[in-house]
Amino acid sequence: MRTIMHVDMNSFFASCEVAMSGGRYTYAMPVVVTGDAEARHGIVLAATPSAKKKGLYAGMPLTEARARCPEGIYLTARMNRYVEYSRRFMSILQYYSPLVESGGLDEAYLDYSGCEGLFGPAPQAADTIRQRVKDELGLTVSVGVAPNKLLAKQGSDYRKPDAVTILTDENFRELLWPRDVSELMYVGPSSARRLRELQIFSIGDLARSPLSLLCSQFGTKSGHALWERANGIDLSPVVPVPSPLKSISNSGTLPRDLLTRAEISAALLTHAERVAFRLRAIGCRAGVVRVALRDNTLAYRCAQRRLSPPTDVTNEIYAAAQILADEIWRGERIRQVGLALGRFCPAEGEQMTLFDPETHAAAQVMDRCADAIRRRHGYASLVRASMLDTAAANQISNEDKFAFSTNAYKLLDQTLL
Repeated sequence: MRTIMHVDMNSFFASCEVAMSGGRYTYAMPVVVTGDAEARHGIVLAATPSAKKKGLYAGMPLTEARARCPEGIYLTARMNRYVEYSRRFMSILQYYSPLVESGGLDEAYLDYSGCEGLFGPAPQAADTIRQRVKDELGLTVSVGVAPNKLLAKQGSDYRKPDAVTILTDENFRELLWPRDVSELMYVGPSSARRLRELQIFSIGDLARSPLSLLCSQFGTKSGHALWERANGIDLSPVVPVPSPLKSISNSGTLPRDLLTRAEISAALLTHAERVAFRLRAIGCRAGVVRVALRDNTLAYRCAQRRLSPPTDVTNEIYAAAQILADEIWRGERIRQVGLALGRFCPAEGEQMTLFDPETHAAAQVMDRCADAIRRRHGYASLVRASMLDTAAANQISNEDKFAFSTNAYKLLDQTLL
């Protein structure tokens, strides 16, 4: 029988700030971590329980958060510090099992099956992990222990913060079925609303619903998935190695709205350089490029096209992205630009282009030279001259501006790869 743990750090970003404050802040204070308001990322990212009691939640606009909790301690996120805490957290988990699957910076699944002889029964090991994270990192975690990943995740959500919850095939109905259907994993607001319209209010109601009804309302695949999750069924394994990448993307809200084609082009070039750099790092070429634009009313448009032959050349990716942007931009003010690559194939065995092969080859050499310089001296050690222009530089994200002005990009460089 499998034994799975889900370990979830509580209010992670806010807890990191408390731990790093040297006693200046405590977990009982309303500490709120936010995005960079100057870069128009002004939303709540994490908050301690006392701030959450005032109604704050992740994704809330900063202006609303300040109105609800004026006494809050508002801190701008420091991602590089959180990445280091996450690395140490994962290192603790890997001591207890070779099978650890990261679910993000602040959570992971751990397959504890067969490890009982080393660290004792699963509840005991879970409590040991909880205490180690508190002692070594100054952070609290909630741990769910169950026979599968679904119930382990529901267990870690059952009691917060700083708790261990055991769910079994025998007790999960008693503990979970009375809860609102919206608390079931992967049931979003839209699905919960539709379920309530069908007089399905609790997880138990959903578990006892006719499968035929769910399939007729949500489709065969989604209907089956809803019924299985409500009944605690999940056969998915803990996968310690990430699945092969299916896409690479880069996007972000810009410091100010873009008004001209030249400004959009500058943002596209910044994104093209990043995604192409990452694409070459994994030894692949892309067969599809996709561009997305969001205007200042938050309306969203996107388009994609094939890259034939597939390529990893920055200039070729940028040229295709520019064509797509020209197709979907209608002169409105642009708040966000995104660029994504997909349909990967190995870089070996390249199909040569019939048109202008010398330019293609020269661009490849230039990209590889640039990659070598950036790997040795940091990503920001090399900047295109076009990006030094003031108008173009205004379209660069704060992260890029930071990188261009310091040698600290090595950490970001490692994170990208």
